[in-house]
Amino acid sequence: MLFHIYLNYKALLSYFKNKIREFSLLTIEFMLAFGITLLFFIGTLYNWVPFSTFLDFQEELKASWVKPQSSFNQKSDTHTYRKQKLKIQP
Repeated sequence: MLFHIYLNYKALLSYFKNKIREFSLLTIEFMLAFGITLLFFIGTLYNWVPFSTFLDFQEELKASWVKPQSSFNQKSDTHTYRKQKLKIQP
């Protein structure tokens, strides 16, 4: 993110300058966007109800995924694996 700010420094400064060419960071739009971002950050940090419900749903969804099981045991050697696949009796 800092790299992005470094590369777009002039564009960001010109965005924050008003028509008189004065630096104005405290615009209504900026304060509204900052307030919403702060609300989401604090709500997630303290696990407030609407945010914690979404995070709990995310954990339930992760737990519901079935992980694929490998038919080849990594500890067994290749010779044993071939015997099992070809059903060769020793």
